[in-house]
Amino acid sequence: MNKLYFFITLILFQFVFSQKNVYTNDTIKSIDKYIEDFVLSNKGRNNLNKDFQNFNGTNLDGSNYSSLENTKITFYNFWFTTCTPCVLELPMLNELKSKYNNKVDFIAVTFEEKKDIEAFLKKFEFNFQHIRMKKNQISSLFFTNGYPTTVIVNNGKIVYCYYGGPGDKNSKYYKPLIKKLHQEYEDILDSIIN
Repeated sequence: MNKLYFFITLILFQFVFSQKNVYTNDTIKSIDKYIEDFVLSNKGRNNLNKDFQNFNGTNLDGSNYSSLENTKITFYNFWFTTCTPCVLELPMLNELKSKYNNKVDFIAVTFEEKKDIEAFLKKFEFNFQHIRMKKNQISSLFFTNGYPTTVIVNNGKIVYCYYGGPGDKNSKYYKPLIKKLHQEYEDILDSIIN
C-alpha cells in the first residue's frame, strides 16, 4: 500500500512541476507539504514487533553468514552502490556505528557482486559488516519495501523499520530527513541499551 502512495505522489509531483504555469503557488505549496509529510512519515511501522525473518548470506571474505549468529541488538541496512539515498545516508550511518559499535552489530546487506562492493568501499567509507545475498532473497524478506531499508532487531523482534531516503543532497528534504533518521536511530538504540 505504501508503494502505491509513493508512486501516486511521485507521478503527481512530476505532473505538477511539468505543468508549472497551470498551478498557483498555493497549490504547489500544498503539494510540497503533502510530499514532506509523506517523506518524513513513519514508513515501515507495520513491521514493528514482528518476528525477524532470519536469512543467510555471504560475507565479503566468502564465509557464510546467518542472521541467527547475531546475539546483540542488530542494525541492518539494505542498500546498493548506485542507490543515491543509500549513499547519502552513509556518513550518518558511520557516526552511529562509531557511537554504538560495542553494543550493536551493524550489518549492511546488498545483492551486488563482491568486486562492485569492494570498488565502492575504496571510494566511500561504510564501516558495517557487509553481507551479500541474491536480489530475490532480499525481495522475499517481508520488511524490505525499498532502498535503503533499515531494520533494528532486538531479541528476534523488529523494533524499528524504515525504508527510503533523500534522493538528492540539494533537496530541501535532505537535511531534515537525515536529522530525523539519525535522531530516531539514536532514540531507539538508547531505549534498548539503557
